[in-house]
Amino acid sequence: MRWIAVGKILGPHGLKGLLKALFFSGSAVETPSPVALRGPSGRIEWFEAVDARPNKKTVLLSLQEINSRESAQSLKGWEIIARRSDLPDPGPGSYYWADLMGMDVFREDGRLLGKLSSIIETGSADVYVIRTPSGENAEKNAGEILIPALESIVLKVDETNKKMTVKLPPGLDPDVSGRE
Repeated sequence: MRWIAVGKILGPHGLKGLLKALFFSGSAVETPSPVALRGPSGRIEWFEAVDARPNKKTVLLSLQEINSRESAQSLKGWEIIARRSDLPDPGPGSYYWADLMGMDVFREDGRLLGKLSSIIETGSADVYVIRTPSGENAEKNAGEILIPALESIVLKVDETNKKMTVKLPPGLDPDVSGRE
């Protein structure tokens, strides 16, 4: 069974056990009950969801078993997880972050750029963090490249083979200095 993180508990809200949660999809349209949470040790615990309502860019989540600020605080940093098979298809051109993580990222000419190591959520477009390999050009290319998740840059995503093809503009390509 494959579990993926769909959100994170940010901490308590108020005194009665409400949890402030961030859902990676931007919102929790329907919070399933029971809710599965995974702690830092990897342990999974189940809770009954009573209510979930939007609060700015977060969701206030009420769980039946959590009724004090202290018990809510103990869940800070826990991941909200779901079985991958229970999640709806994200639709054409959309992907779950967990499905993209670890993908090999290639330039459009077929050269390996690196691996997608993390994703930064921004106001407009997500930003993919590509960890570049070390090798013969280590001093020039080792490190990270930040790539906006735009259709003009991300040309193809092959979920089956865990490959992404990108077209880097000169300012983002470590092989092009931008100087004439």
